[in-house]
Amino acid sequence: KMEARMSKFEAQDRFDHLHKLGVDPSKDRDIEDNMCYNALPILIQRLLSLGLVYTGPGVPPSRSSSSKAYVIRRTGAPTAVQMAGKLHGDIQKGFIKCEVIPAPLLLEYPTYAAAHLAGRIMTHGKDYVLQCHDVILIKYK
Repeated sequence: KMEARMSKFEAQDRFDHLHKLGVDPSKDRDIEDNMCYNALPILIQRLLSLGLVYTGPGVPPSRSSSSKAYVIRRTGAPTAVQMAGKLHGDIQKGFIKCEVIPAPLLLEYPTYAAAHLAGRIMTHGKDYVLQCHDVILIKYK
């Protein structure tokens, strides 16, 4: 309801309403860019100290060309091998390494392969602690 009501506000009224909620949109790029429909989920994520990580894309693409979002806690975030266990026990047991790129950085490239060719994908081991908005590709045997 709040978002529906806010979508009808003038820009200044939206700013004022968010200030009443303790948010300064001018200092928060996520809120400023998503003034209506996305402001509330972003606020809830922050209040509950939650974040998102993404798995995929599948390799080879014929097996899985999709990505999936998972909610994580920002404090005490899971390691790469723990995330592998959330996906499937066999993936956790056969964990070799993971490739990671922040989602905003990945969006600068037309494909995952293009980001890989540009050297923007980082390789990590099982102790890597996931960060909010990571895109993780788990390699396992």
